[in-house]
Amino acid sequence: MQTLVSDLRFAGRSLRKSPGFTAIALLCLALGIGANTTMFTALNSMFLRPLPFEEPERLVSVNEVFESYGYMEDEISYPNFLDWTSDSRVFASRAAMVATSFNLTGENEASEYVSGGFMSARTFDLLGVRPILGRSFPHAAEGPGREPLAIISYSLWQRRFGGGRDVLGEPILLNGDPFTIIGVMPEGFHFPERQDVWVTLTIDGTTNRGAHGYLNVARLAPGVTLEQANAALAPITARLQAEYPETNARLSATVRPFHETFAPPAEVRAIILIMLGAVGFVLLIACANIANLLLARATGRRREMAVRVAIGAGRRRIIRQLLTESLVLAILGGGLGVLVGQWGLDLVQLGITQELAYWIRFDIDRQVLLFTLGIAVATGIIFGLAPAVRASRPNLHEDLKDGGRGTSAGASRNRLRSTLVVAELALSVVLLVGAMLMMRSFLALQGADPGFDPKQILTMRLSLAGSGYAEPAQRGAFVTRLVDEIESLPGIEMAAAVNYAPLSGSSSSSLIAIEGREYPPGERPAAAYRPVTEDYFQTLRVPLIAGRYFTAQEVADTAAGPAIINDVVAKTHWPDEDPIGQRFEMFGAMRTVVGVVPETRQRALDRRSEAQVFLPYGSVATRAVTLMARTQGEPDVMTLAVRGAIERIDPSLAPYAVMSMEHMVRQSFWDRRLYGYMFAAFAGIALLLSAVGVYGVMSYSVAQRTHEIGVRMAMGAEVRDVLRLVVGQTMTLVGAGIAIGLAGAFAVTRVLGGFLYGVESTDPVSFVSIPVFLSIVAIVASFIPARRAARLSPTLSLRTE
Repeated sequence: MQTLVSDLRFAGRSLRKSPGFTAIALLCLALGIGANTTMFTALNSMFLRPLPFEEPERLVSVNEVFESYGYMEDEISYPNFLDWTSDSRVFASRAAMVATSFNLTGENEASEYVSGGFMSARTFDLLGVRPILGRSFPHAAEGPGREPLAIISYSLWQRRFGGGRDVLGEPILLNGDPFTIIGVMPEGFHFPERQDVWVTLTIDGTTNRGAHGYLNVARLAPGVTLEQANAALAPITARLQAEYPETNARLSATVRPFHETFAPPAEVRAIILIMLGAVGFVLLIACANIANLLLARATGRRREMAVRVAIGAGRRRIIRQLLTESLVLAILGGGLGVLVGQWGLDLVQLGITQELAYWIRFDIDRQVLLFTLGIAVATGIIFGLAPAVRASRPNLHEDLKDGGRGTSAGASRNRLRSTLVVAELALSVVLLVGAMLMMRSFLALQGADPGFDPKQILTMRLSLAGSGYAEPAQRGAFVTRLVDEIESLPGIEMAAAVNYAPLSGSSSSSLIAIEGREYPPGERPAAAYRPVTEDYFQTLRVPLIAGRYFTAQEVADTAAGPAIINDVVAKTHWPDEDPIGQRFEMFGAMRTVVGVVPETRQRALDRRSEAQVFLPYGSVATRAVTLMARTQGEPDVMTLAVRGAIERIDPSLAPYAVMSMEHMVRQSFWDRRLYGYMFAAFAGIALLLSAVGVYGVMSYSVAQRTHEIGVRMAMGAEVRDVLRLVVGQTMTLVGAGIAIGLAGAFAVTRVLGGFLYGVESTDPVSFVSIPVFLSIVAIVASFIPARRAARLSPTLSLRTE
């Protein structure tokens, strides 16, 4: 222990004596470790951290698998869920919920949109989370005709009720219906994602097996595994397929960990892992830089090491001392890296425009700190070991002489330093090519055609819930009146309504059946449906391919049967026929195709070929409504006027998600923008570190070759000859690094293929421009030491020998 303390003290003194070296090394480490801390925190927050519930490892969800269409859905049929989880030997408890929204109204306060949910009475007990004020739902509160009870979030309690404890027993109006508040949940709790108010399910669980809109959570019985739970579902699935062929044919189920239901998609995990690999490259470049600095520093400490060996210090003792210095440096760099990592997380969160589940918090916890400590220690060993071993083998005869050079050792060090620079450049090429591909993909996505004109369109959403909008006719009449009111506003060219706007990320679909065709059970095709008002296509400036638009009478008629389809439906179902006049069944009614339009992107710009059916709003009047108004000027200017029109007709409705359509388009690819910027940031750090590495090696090389350069200049060499000598040496290193880097980039960037749009992973522009750019940076980095060498006085150069 005393020896360790002595080594630590000596390391501290040694680093203080070299403030320039220490500052540069700490900067390199802070950047490299900070980038790794940022990415690991993101991975930990979204995928590794346990859920904030009681025994989260036993929480699962049941997901439906549609075998005919090859996809899995987490919003399932409630009756199916009750059957699948009926075995108490497998499932200790279960709960289901429907995420929804409410218009919260009050006597003296403006209406407010709040996110909420209908849920099983036992949900909070199942999760092991209890109210901090009041009580959970009574188990008998669930079902039709029960007392309307509500539990609210801590944040809603604070902002709407002032945090008063007398809130219990108070009424709360949700969609115009009164509920009694019986509890307040803990601060920060917003299950399942961002909910603020919860009420109990009021449905009969034995009906409507074809409605697939329920989220669920179940707790496995003690000792039961996922494999056993899935095995228990198999016979139940087979029985339901036989008993209910209309709804359950080729429909199965699977049990998976609950955290996977609300965790970001698998592609997000994949891109985070890719970027974690990218910042690993950044850290390796930082390690190579510091190893080069240590090798240069060791040149100045050769006499010190030789003296220590001469008075009896063994190689092991010297290596341990030098490694201690490296580890002290690495741990200090790790501490700074935590700060840099937190700044990086703040920037990442600014780039995330989509709401994530409430338990995803980008904070640095104990697991992240342990990770940072681990990579700091590993980094210290990686960059410190080779220089320490080199320094522990001094040439006593040469190094004890003043000005001794140790020629062979110097050549060996130069080879190692050059190898490290080549490695830095190769890693930089891989990162820069990857960043170039991601940025080109983002730019291509930014310029993609969404299928409509998003300019000068204001959008906002409404939820037509409550008893006043129970019937489709009520909803249809309201929407028609509201659209007319908005169109009459000065500054509005035209307006329209739809259930979900293009590129909103939301969609609803239903099965269809083409007239005259037979479909086996479970084989009917599906299409997204869009109930729209009269001027929907004109507002978005979507052109007709064939046929006509809807008339005002068709939009208002609840029994109307016309339909407009997009070209995907036309090419899929009538590839060699005129689709106009063709008929198909949807929602139990026959529809006649009266028009064909191009596809408008619904979920994302890079997702194509979605079958879309547009219906007159009156025939399928949904509760979800998106208003769109094409304005004569900037859309934001008309926000208050459109809000006023809504309030004049129904002040209980609270508009939400108010934004321009151009903003909605940009928001639809926020993740690709974030990925591109992060890759660019990591590549920029790598480029900076590589430039520093090239500069350091060439400066060291010039210092080592001062005598040689003096001789050359004394024999008549000119400035350009010296410049050519130094820059030529640089280009040799750059050429080797680029060659290795391009080979690595061809292999590594293939994993980016699934995340690219409009550009191939072997894009020639990226693979040509990056080597050229890196060569220019390297030449610039080497030019300063080259100029310094060219200005050396031959007399002074010869005296340095």
